[in-house]
Amino acid sequence: MLDRSDAFVLLDVRGVKKHFPIRGKSVLPSWRYVQAVNDVSFQVRHSEVLAVVGESGSGKTTLGRMLIRLLQPTEGAITFDGADLLGMDRKTMRRTRRRMQFIFQDPYSSLNPYMTVGETIGEVLEVHGLAKTKRGREERVGELLEIVGLRPSAAMRYPHEFSGGQRQRIGIARAISADPDFIVADEPVSALDVSVQAQILNLLTDLRERMGLTMVFISHDLAVVRHIADRVAVMYLGRVMEIAPVDDLFDRPLHPYTEALLSAVPTVERRRTTNRRVLSGDIPSPLSPPSGCVFRTRCPYALDDCAKVVPPLEPRGPGRLKACIRDDIVN
Repeated sequence: MLDRSDAFVLLDVRGVKKHFPIRGKSVLPSWRYVQAVNDVSFQVRHSEVLAVVGESGSGKTTLGRMLIRLLQPTEGAITFDGADLLGMDRKTMRRTRRRMQFIFQDPYSSLNPYMTVGETIGEVLEVHGLAKTKRGREERVGELLEIVGLRPSAAMRYPHEFSGGQRQRIGIARAISADPDFIVADEPVSALDVSVQAQILNLLTDLRERMGLTMVFISHDLAVVRHIADRVAVMYLGRVMEIAPVDDLFDRPLHPYTEALLSAVPTVERRRTTNRRVLSGDIPSPLSPPSGCVFRTRCPYALDDCAKVVPPLEPRGPGRLKACIRDDIVN
């Protein structure tokens, strides 16, 4: 991947949390909280792709939705291009919304079945005042469809007339229609066949270079991540365990959880340790996460102190961050 370390920071996330309240079933009102995202911090530089990976239930999608304020964080700060994203009023947020878009995981449910493809994409152009006339809007929709590999005539058809891969191309065309600077792609290929996944990944890579897009790419598939990301943030139960440049992460994972994730993927090309790391048990409930390090209940290297200390995400070498109190388990 290209070195973008000298690019300016477009997105700065500091101490972000999202807790969802759940009311108990007793007569007296009692509340518990799903701790979906807990104290997450990172930066994304202009034209960089940061992948966010982890098991289901790790908080990836919740985090992605907060980055463009589809969800409001419980705590924390998000700065977009130097501006306080969470403090924006409705008018300012509407202007900023044009610069940030979301690609949804499910191409079947993310498109309105009662609107033609042209109406779906054209709606974005109309909302942001990017097409002054009907003819101009139609021409721009045709251009966008060609950019994502579809014929302009697709504008007259409805979503159910397309395959899953074609629907995702339509979703991508909608996302880029406002000429955004930043895109959150939430598992954009997970619902597609393997052969189609490669086509969509190639399309996203081409658009990234063509438009200078900055992207947060959410995925559970490490093989996919290696081909599109510059850096990777590994999440577990709402917390970031490790952040590293993609090649460094695959060649030499520092956190036990990252090591286990990589070990579980047989197609990943990397130096392998003699013993394969297999995690036991399931990810704990975010209603009652373990004390201290949230990964300790499944970690083969856990110590007694791991139950007492929440490990901060700290530097562990050039461009690398790790949340673990142990330094003696580096591969």
